[in-house]
Amino acid sequence: MPIHIEWMDRAHTIVKHTYEEPWTLQEYYELLEENHRIIDKTGHVVDVINDLRQIRQLPDEMIPALHRSIELIHPNEGFKVMVAANTLARILVESVYITMRRDITTIIFANSIEEAIEMILARRTAHETVNSDH
Repeated sequence: MPIHIEWMDRAHTIVKHTYEEPWTLQEYYELLEENHRIIDKTGHVVDVINDLRQIRQLPDEMIPALHRSIELIHPNEGFKVMVAANTLARILVESVYITMRRDITTIIFANSIEEAIEMILARRTAHETVNSDH
């Protein structure tokens, strides 16, 4: 399967989706279901890294697929980091989030996996600080 899913840490707080060409929307939908299943098993917030470094184009009908992915976001899904997303992918993701009136601040764009992890940890710390002030 050209889309792989794996845990990035032993505590199961970060999961990585790695995309390799070619991949289909059916494979993407299967990934979404598997992602939901594994997050459901954790009982805590899980941040998601989407590693897009190996892809250059998106399948046809990606906009409806993004709508579906947003509808299927697990309640415990935290930040969503897009690594090496091209301009078209960024615009599509941001546009779909905005049209669906979803919190776009949960989407992060990074250039590397290392940067993605650093950004998740920084956002978690900032989020915990804000929540502890209330």
